[in-house]
Amino acid sequence: MDGSPTPYGEVFSPLVQSVMRAQAEVIRTVSGGVSDALLLDALINRHFSWLCAVYPDGINSHLFKTLDDAHSLRTDALYDLQALPEDIRQAMNDRGALPLEPIEWVQDKPTRISQLVKHSLALFDDIAALGRMWDASVEKKPAPEFCIRSPLSVAFNFLTIPEMPGSRAYALLTLRNFLFETFGVVPNNSSSHEGDWQSFEVSDIERAHFNIQAALRVRGVSDAVQLRSFAARSAAEDVLNHFLSAQGLLWQAFDNRTDAESFLSNACVPSQAGDGLTLGNGDPYRFSLPPALERLPELGEIVNALWGLPIPIRGADTLFRGGLKFSAEGGLVVALHGGPGTGKTTVALSLGALLAPFGVKTLFITAEEGERDLREKAKMLLTSEIRQLSFSPSEDWLYLQRLDDDEDQKKGRHRYMDAVSETFETITKALASQHESAGIDLDGIPKTCRAIIVLDGVHDLIMSASDYNEKHPLAQAMRSAIALYRKSKALVIITTGEDWEGQPALDYLVDVAIRLSLENVDVYGRKPDRMITISKARHQLCAAGAHGLQISGVKGVRFSPQINYQLDHKALWKTPLPDMRAGKTSMGIALSRYSYEQIYVSRYSTFEQNRGFEQQEDAPILFSGANIFLNGEGSGGKAALALKIAISPSFELTGKPSRLRSGDLFTHVGRRIDRPERILVISFLYPSGYYRNVLSKLLEVRWREYGIKKHQLRPEIKVVHLYPGNYRADQLFNRVEWELDAAELQGVPYSCVVIDGLHNIYLQFPEIEAYTLFWAQFFAALRARAVTVISTHTTFLMQGGGEESYRLDDKRSEPLRHALIQKTDFTFEIDPYLERRKTSSQKRTRSVSEGDAYQEREGSVFEKAKGTSASNIFGVRVLSAINQPIPKQELLWSREHLVLFKNEESWEHPQHELSFKP
Repeated sequence: MDGSPTPYGEVFSPLVQSVMRAQAEVIRTVSGGVSDALLLDALINRHFSWLCAVYPDGINSHLFKTLDDAHSLRTDALYDLQALPEDIRQAMNDRGALPLEPIEWVQDKPTRISQLVKHSLALFDDIAALGRMWDASVEKKPAPEFCIRSPLSVAFNFLTIPEMPGSRAYALLTLRNFLFETFGVVPNNSSSHEGDWQSFEVSDIERAHFNIQAALRVRGVSDAVQLRSFAARSAAEDVLNHFLSAQGLLWQAFDNRTDAESFLSNACVPSQAGDGLTLGNGDPYRFSLPPALERLPELGEIVNALWGLPIPIRGADTLFRGGLKFSAEGGLVVALHGGPGTGKTTVALSLGALLAPFGVKTLFITAEEGERDLREKAKMLLTSEIRQLSFSPSEDWLYLQRLDDDEDQKKGRHRYMDAVSETFETITKALASQHESAGIDLDGIPKTCRAIIVLDGVHDLIMSASDYNEKHPLAQAMRSAIALYRKSKALVIITTGEDWEGQPALDYLVDVAIRLSLENVDVYGRKPDRMITISKARHQLCAAGAHGLQISGVKGVRFSPQINYQLDHKALWKTPLPDMRAGKTSMGIALSRYSYEQIYVSRYSTFEQNRGFEQQEDAPILFSGANIFLNGEGSGGKAALALKIAISPSFELTGKPSRLRSGDLFTHVGRRIDRPERILVISFLYPSGYYRNVLSKLLEVRWREYGIKKHQLRPEIKVVHLYPGNYRADQLFNRVEWELDAAELQGVPYSCVVIDGLHNIYLQFPEIEAYTLFWAQFFAALRARAVTVISTHTTFLMQGGGEESYRLDDKRSEPLRHALIQKTDFTFEIDPYLERRKTSSQKRTRSVSEGDAYQEREGSVFEKAKGTSASNIFGVRVLSAINQPIPKQELLWSREHLVLFKNEESWEHPQHELSFKP
């Protein structure tokens, strides 16, 4: 065998070319005035239909299926390739685009790849608005550059399984090898090269990294400098620039969209640096800094990603800051410590199974478990998503060897020690004499890792011979073996027990020291927590400290990095403010009191005859990407109000933001943005069914308010329901972050996050309550995304003697409320209407009977027909609104009917009867 295949290596280059042609087609189509979304989807999808000829149904399904499996890239006509006309089959074999007619060959509905391509050309998923944005950019103030997201970033995201963040490692290796092959260079840690390769040093990447950082600093001198372009000066800079652009950290820059279309239409992948890649007008190919970029990743993280071994485990990219970087001698030795049941064997086996697609074999030497048990365990470590990949490993990736300490060996300890020493020597000789082709991929790129060697239970190997002693022959043999392993380009994993006497000496020898632990095992009613702690990392940047670990379930081994390291990635980008170019008017669409009585109380008219909703001119406009806080006493239907805001349409806002402070806000409301909302609900309160039932009712209300039918702009909702218990803060943080990341990899990012029932944290989630910095960090992470955040919180009061009341949470939620109010852009108070009327203007003590009579008198208008209860009416006050005046008038919220209506009487006059006059 001349080498090992690279994952996706057979499709990566033609995939990048197809992305470029599809991007050019979108630019050309939008420039021509055509903005039909369905037409655009068909125009894009036809460039990728050839994937159906490469992968049969069921293989690499993440490339074909959409989020709801409604529209696959593989149409019914493409299931039977032999039945296709010869010209269609030839186009697919040539990796070309299919004709649009007849249309049955091409999917004309949104697919994952069509969404990713459109998103690469737009600041938000609205192609019509994109066209106007481009037109506006050349009407009065021409933009200095026309920028797009790199085709490499589209291909990189497309090849990643959205539900498996760890699968990004497979796409990363392919991307990296593609760049090395394209520019004819490889990192300098390769002991040998085949072909005409040149090597680049860390210092080369450091210089390129410094040049980009310098451009960032120059841009920061003046706000007028929106973007700054630069071209590569060497092959190493070419590699770094394209590598960063594939991760969205750089954009491709052109003088105008005509040049962009011309360049992309040619679909020429980046050429070698010596050829000088040029644009249509002869200018050098260049990159540009995204306006929101604050800084680049640390140099050590970039070096890890370019030199190191990507680990296909969720969270491993954060733990090892890009990848496991091997020593200058070529190998890497890892010590894995832990007590019984902490998962040492499972983690080691999982690494071997998940790295097998890289063409890496694993030799597993154990003195603890039987061969049959280990093989059965290894089979269960590959998830269903990994099994359906085209490069899923066969069973020949694992070689097992058991060292038995039977009675005969116990009679002659020296024979056992000789056997272990002989095993060490055999391994090192085999690796030393291994043909260089075993360390080369099929594309000729040297491998980072040739093989994995696991010494499972090494403490048993040594301690079974005698008590540990550094001068013992077996201990000395192991020391010599470790020194030889470093030169073998192998990943060596040594597992030992907890508090083993030889651990300090072993940690001194190895490159990376990791400890696994199982905590809270002896606490009744508490699910044990698995932890992984990185205590030493030589040669590379690592996320030192304790992190979460999961090894059970259908998802296999997963890491949950601590929040601090997750926020490091967010710090690369500026924290965006709410987007004042678009907003929602949902808190200003209200009925008159007369209309409310006629429609809901008296039932004299229907919405088909008279909708009755009016826009309140002094109501706040909720800007896109704002942080909204809904607070109040009692169960006021805040979850329904949050969903009502989330599913309401957004509108373009005309004029400058400064003009929106004048009070006549609705004069600036322009075209409706026809984009279905995608909502993530994080519920500490209700299960999924509750929100779906409310959503169904709200869609009916939305039709009456905006004239949008249920099947039009139908929102999508996903609910993460958290059950009470010892749920850790890092688990929640990572769960939400990975869900949001998966949506972006699907090409359909979430537009809104609803956090419902924050008050329950202080009663049912003690671990999150104990982590005092959680909400500050959590909202900071959400702020880094273009999502609207709506949080609901309830203050429960228990009435005491006289006029006093007591908080049921003993004021523990006050710090959270203060933190939320400081970080929110809009704050609303939703309180029971009758309670506020009783206590607003004058305070008096009533008997129970007097109170009942008062409520009956004041609530008569709501109770006189159809059993409507006054307890379902809540007052809505605006406490804060960014860049907008606070409305003087308050609205009333019907929890039962899910509508707002005007409060046309002052709350300071409880003597007035609340009734509607026909």
